[in-house]
Amino acid sequence: MHIFYNEARNIRICLDSLEWVDEIVIVDSMSSDDTVDIARQYTGSIFQRSWTGYVDQVEDVYSMQQGLDFGIED
Repeated sequence: MHIFYNEARNIRICLDSLEWVDEIVIVDSMSSDDTVDIARQYTGSIFQRSWTGYVDQVEDVYSMQQGLDFGIED
């Protein structure tokens, strides 16, 4: 899982580096650029959540990761 916000310029490099994983899960902080459109080319598992602060975003990602074998976060 990875948290993104307006990362259209960089998201491909990040997601291309994850070719070895079984599943990519994106948490987007309501980007206003093409981040989500690009992410959809890699996965259908995209969640959008308004940005309420870094700690809140990370805690939400961790709660989503419970039960998963492995997670990658920023």
